[in-house]
Amino acid sequence: MTGRPFACQGVADSRRTSHLIAMAKSDKQHEERLAAALRENLRRRKAQARKIQEDKPDAPD
Repeated sequence: MTGRPFACQGVADSRRTSHLIAMAKSDKQHEERLAAALRENLRRRKAQARKIQEDKPDAPD
């Protein structure tokens, strides 16, 4: 018996590594899409706030 419990352990390790690399890339892409969506949402909310401010009549002094 070798020191390894299964003969195919090396293959399983390489599959797990490639899976982790793919997931890391996917996570990075997800973070980039999320950041872009948040930036767009912030722009939209700022534009909406400016529009509301412009439409509001000035209060007399």
